[in-house]
Amino acid sequence: MISEKIEKIGKEKKDRLRYEKALELAEEAYADKEREIGADDLRGVEREVYMAVLDTLWMQHLENMQHLREGIHWRSVGQRDPLVEYRSESQKLFESLQANLRDEVLATIFNIHKADATVRQSQHDEYDTELTRLAENAVERGVNEIGSGEENRDDDFSVKKSKTSAESNRAKNQARKKKKAQRQNRKKNRK
Repeated sequence: MISEKIEKIGKEKKDRLRYEKALELAEEAYADKEREIGADDLRGVEREVYMAVLDTLWMQHLENMQHLREGIHWRSVGQRDPLVEYRSESQKLFESLQANLRDEVLATIFNIHKADATVRQSQHDEYDTELTRLAENAVERGVNEIGSGEENRDDDFSVKKSKTSAESNRAKNQARKKKKAQRQNRKKNRK
């Protein structure tokens, strides 16, 4: 039934009318999915799917950016400005990340069924992913807190006060004068 409607929409010649009919069909399919799974459960599934897909695609995006960074210097061989090329390529990568995120989330949401939608709720009625649970645990432990028997190692590091430019110039001048005096003493000893 839906495939017949999609075929009918595909045969439509006018772009605007085809877009409106496709949007109506998508909204109808979403409403059916909402009735099948339940509105609240569907929101939880959407969050879970979105976070899982985003996590995967973000890792791929970071890897792609690393490859771009490593190979961008070759653009200068082709008489192109590497900075301009890096900006345009990174923009294209980010736009493809957004498009893939939208496509993957929508495809997963529209293909999920009630039996597949096992919604896990935490104690606070929030939907958690593994990433958010790990982040919550890290915050609960505290960023600077010493845990699991580790010793405080702050004493391993010492802080040096940096010299001002006047102090460093003074030290350079003294070293220069000392070397000059040594050279002059060597000359005197030769005579």
